[in-house]
Amino acid sequence: MLKTPKIPTEFIKQEEIIIKLGQDGEKEISWKNAFSEELLGANVDRFYCTETLFGDWSGEVLLLAQDAMPAPVLKRDITAFKKIGIPASEAWVHADKDNPNRKYLDEDRRKSRGGFKTNKFLIENKEKYIGSRGVLYGSVSANMLFDNKGGEEFQQKDIVSGFNNSEAREYMLSVLEWVVTNMPNLKVIFCVGEMAWRVSSDFSNLKKKDRNHRDFNGEPPKSLRVEIGGKEIDLISSYHPSGPTPADKAQRTKRSWEYLREFLNQ
Repeated sequence: MLKTPKIPTEFIKQEEIIIKLGQDGEKEISWKNAFSEELLGANVDRFYCTETLFGDWSGEVLLLAQDAMPAPVLKRDITAFKKIGIPASEAWVHADKDNPNRKYLDEDRRKSRGGFKTNKFLIENKEKYIGSRGVLYGSVSANMLFDNKGGEEFQQKDIVSGFNNSEAREYMLSVLEWVVTNMPNLKVIFCVGEMAWRVSSDFSNLKKKDRNHRDFNGEPPKSLRVEIGGKEIDLISSYHPSGPTPADKAQRTKRSWEYLREFLNQ
């Protein structure tokens, strides 16, 4: 199993991306680099925090979700860990209620991490549909974390604005290209949610209206072939497990995982 390759210096040193919202730009949000001195620092040995769940760079599948966590959450965890003598790097891990280093959190705060639900869902579905196949689990926003500059509360529309920002989008695409070129056996990117699909499908020559994620996550589902870093890779669209799950969405999600299994077995 291949571990994390050497992380490019330009990713470690990527500067904060400031985004102004509203007609007059009266609201300011940003995307902060998890590897900045304010957070983890430059001495990091894994790119995605979620590699601690699925971290096989020699795998056939890249599970690509939206983002790791808001920047204030990572900062809070780093501060709490340091107080009890745990290195900051231990905060750069997937959400896991059984992680002994997270016992400092009270029960309510532990329940508030949406990642717990997401990761439980991914563990169960990976086992059910693709078993022991190698998987790398990442976020399309990579090491850039949303910060609303006012605490841990945020609105989804503000996060989405980051994915629509040209500077942030360009960075996400450069990271995804680097990841793909460092996964020698990669066959498919399984997009866990619309944001992952939106960014990944930018590598397609199709117009936006012709690559809507819902159109590829129908019945029957279909993949989208793109060229990334000189490699032909297929994208499969699925829904993110957090949030409401109406019957139609639940069925489409189930079918997308079945399709992933069919794709890998063909």
